[in-house]
Amino acid sequence: MGSRKMFALGFLILVEISAIICGDVAPVLICGGDAVDRLEPANPLLKTSQTEFTEILANKVGGSRSPMVVFEQENFCVEDITRNKHQLSGLGLCDYLSAVEAPLSSLEDLDGYNVSREEKPETIEDGQAVIVSISELSTVPELYRNFVANNPNLIAILTGVSCSYNRLERTRRAVTARNDTDAILFYADRILFYSPSGIYAKTGSNDYSLLGTPSNTSTVENGTTQIRLDMVFDTVTLRIQFTKKWAGYWYFEHVIYENDTATETLTSDSAIYFPTGFSYHCSLKSVFYSNTTYVNITDIQVQIDPTLSNNNSTVVFSDGYDCVGFTTIPIWSGIFVTAIMALIMIWGLTMILDIRTMDRFDDPKGKTITVGSAE
Repeated sequence: MGSRKMFALGFLILVEISAIICGDVAPVLICGGDAVDRLEPANPLLKTSQTEFTEILANKVGGSRSPMVVFEQENFCVEDITRNKHQLSGLGLCDYLSAVEAPLSSLEDLDGYNVSREEKPETIEDGQAVIVSISELSTVPELYRNFVANNPNLIAILTGVSCSYNRLERTRRAVTARNDTDAILFYADRILFYSPSGIYAKTGSNDYSLLGTPSNTSTVENGTTQIRLDMVFDTVTLRIQFTKKWAGYWYFEHVIYENDTATETLTSDSAIYFPTGFSYHCSLKSVFYSNTTYVNITDIQVQIDPTLSNNNSTVVFSDGYDCVGFTTIPIWSGIFVTAIMALIMIWGLTMILDIRTMDRFDDPKGKTITVGSAE
């Protein structure tokens, strides 16, 4: 019996929600009129029936029969009000009903009103209600101001035929395009280098943003274990030294910074290395410094002896060897949480195993068991 009641209750709730979402139900904004006759805030989860909405209109209008303009949109939902709240704020103080059943039917049968449909009404008199179809909500505040200028007692109602809002819709957001002219991308002999955000350099009080392709690039080899990449910009020259210390691994050792006044050898706090046949990639900031001179390369990707594409016409990066180690922050977090849960489980099992059951039971027909203090 209880399950039947629960099923009936769930069915009624489903019917009610379906009626609100899929039926001829639309929100209503009632603006203007007497400011003291504001409506009581309605429950946004409940639907307002036609009878209730007719009574609300009768109480709002009263016996004055103030002029009324109804802005009608074919598809009008609560989400439309939310998206256009800044534009609709020009309507002033409004009463809001989130879900009204067939609001236009009630407005077309207003008692004491001459209801008509016009595209561009010039004036609206007392006892007259004009329904104006709109396609954009942004035009409503300007039309409302024009009507109010002729009649300050005007009541404006914004509603729609129905709400057919699809909850699977997605709003595309504009993404700021990256300026590819800032990226540094070139291939110099054996080295392929890429940095999408350019290179930032600083020495003393001088700052340099090195963007775009360098004016000159070259490589200098010293045997088979050392190779240097030279990048010449307008104001700064950077020389990056790569050394193969152990078989199969290249080390990004240091950067030589040169300008018109100084030459500095910059090093990094952490060792930078990558296997042969892989490209080194690091989305973090790779900082090289010495005294007051800094070179910052963000999102760098570099490879020595890159591979050729399928048509053997261009060079491409091989698989990336990322600067993030195996034990990343998410991994440490998982290990830490798992260790805590394991300790809690072990403690709980220990407590369960320590529970002692009774080994003596009282016989109601026999002699009462007497337990001494020693036991």
